Amino acid sequence: MKKEMDFRIEEIPQEGREEVFLQEEAWLLEDRLGEEKEREFHFLGPMRIDLHLSRSGRMILVNSRVEAQVQFICARCLNSFVFPLRSDCTASLKPRPDSLPPEEMELRREDLETDFYEGEEIHL
Repeated sequence: MKKEMDFRIEEIPQEGREEVFLQEEAWLLEDRLGEEKEREFHFLGPMRIDLHLSRSGRMILVNSRVEAQVQFICARCLNSFVFPLRSDCTASLKPRPDSLPPEEMELRREDLETDFYEGEEIHL
């Protein structure tokens, strides 16, 4: 299992590649969401991130699934309970064009699932 989610474009084959990551609670809360002093939840064990990356020329398709067990406190009865979280996401990554479209334009559904990268490496 890899620790960092960095991938060189040339190392992603057309047929795809699978990667699995286990990330501790601190990775999401401190590194990604900022340090919140008070939280009403915490993760029970690491988050599991499954990635499938494939490539067509310079376009990268990313299919991901994140799974975690989260413990919450009920606002009504104050008892704790565990809730399994699972999220699936698909995104297309394209090289950043020299000029981006104007800010005010009508977006299509596929535009919402497209992001851009620069250079020869992507960081997910």
